Amino acid sequence: MYFVPLGSLNLRNPQENQYVWGVIPIVNLEGKVKGSIYNFGLMTFNYLIDNSKITGNMRSYGLIFGINDLGDNSKITGNMESYGLWNGGNKVHENSEIRGYIGSYSLLIGDNDLGDNSKITGNVVSRGIISQTPTGISIGTRIDRNLENYVVKNKENSEK
Repeated sequence: MYFVPLGSLNLRNPQENQYVWGVIPIVNLEGKVKGSIYNFGLMTFNYLIDNSKITGNMRSYGLIFGINDLGDNSKITGNMESYGLWNGGNKVHENSEIRGYIGSYSLLIGDNDLGDNSKITGNVVSRGIISQTPTGISIGTRIDRNLENYVVKNKENSEK
């Protein structure tokens, strides 16, 4: 367990579950992570650096907002969840993969975004007054089910 009042914590190749709490904790994960990450605070940020992998869950619990960010060419074998009163947000960058579900839960804005050529094998759930998933945006809860092997196509290639 780590206490990060203000600032960041850098973890390389952790081999067990990691619990972080603070006012504004920022967690940078790199390499092959074996275990889940749980981040608690007023505003929380979890970043999985490019070309990294988590075998476990990535969760961000923020009183105001919780944010998860999955870098390019990275992978999570587990679930990606974010919670916050103002915003719960998950961002998956290009050529990345989630083998589980993605969930963002908030009173106001639930936002899940997948980059080009990214893949998810589970459902996407966004809850909030405004909710966004890879297939669109709506007022209220938005759930994309049965996205087995859903792939976001590169916008430039799809226009040709």
